[in-house]
Amino acid sequence: MCKTYMTTNCPLCGCSGASLRWIVKRWQPNLRVVRCNECELHRLDPIPSQSQLALFYGEGYFTGEQEYAHIDERSQWDALMRRNSRIVAAIERFCPTKGAILEIGCSFGSFLAAARQRGWKTKGVEVSSFSGGYARDSAGLDVFIGLLEDAHLPSKSFDAIYMSEVIEHIPNPLEMLKELRRLLKDGGLLVLCTGTTNGIVPRVMRGKWEYFLPGHVVYWSEQTITRAAEVSGFVVEKIRYGNVDVGLLSALEHVFNVNGMSMVAAKGMLKVLVGYIPARLGIPMKEMTLYARAKSA
Repeated sequence: MCKTYMTTNCPLCGCSGASLRWIVKRWQPNLRVVRCNECELHRLDPIPSQSQLALFYGEGYFTGEQEYAHIDERSQWDALMRRNSRIVAAIERFCPTKGAILEIGCSFGSFLAAARQRGWKTKGVEVSSFSGGYARDSAGLDVFIGLLEDAHLPSKSFDAIYMSEVIEHIPNPLEMLKELRRLLKDGGLLVLCTGTTNGIVPRVMRGKWEYFLPGHVVYWSEQTITRAAEVSGFVVEKIRYGNVDVGLLSALEHVFNVNGMSMVAAKGMLKVLVGYIPARLGIPMKEMTLYARAKSA
């Protein structure tokens, strides 16, 4: 499927030409995934507006009660704390001096709580008053509820910024990345986790890839995320894959906690085991983590 037609401009390079790659029929209305003819960034067409996207993220998204949903972190807090502590430890290998860390899309706050426990000064931004309110009021975290641009955070105030499975939700990713650069100190670390269209799983699954979701509007590869980071004022240091930074046992524990003792859990654990060895060898399966430094002004 490679029909070429004029579409809305690419959010990475501005090109208006794109090729239709997939029609994802498991959602109503169907999703159209296109690939930019210039930079090869994949995206939904049309890209929903910010106000349209906001409709996806009500309370049901965070409790897992709607069709398009996130897991309810509160039910597995202790396991997530252990998992996130390992992620923070991986960040500390790149940023050994523990300073101020900002998380974009902090949800209920388990990552920030783990970072705080390890000695970081934490700050979160979360669009949902439901999950962000829990992080602030129940977990005692410093969380701004709303869009990043409305937080008015001071320039060069963070040593590290963590953003997991957020960039694919953002219709204007370059604007966000440039704002993150403003917030980071020179030499500060950006850690960004998202899917990769270069992975074995999306190449095999094609239009049935599980990452093609109504709220995921941009789909990245190593090449496109590197280009976006570089034009936004970053130098990419490393890209890692899968659950390498989390650890195998923690990844298996996470699957079990989400699904309990079930066939779904067994299948999920098998996927983790199958994907872990390629990730250790630097072979992309479906997820990647980018580590990038803020360039000096």
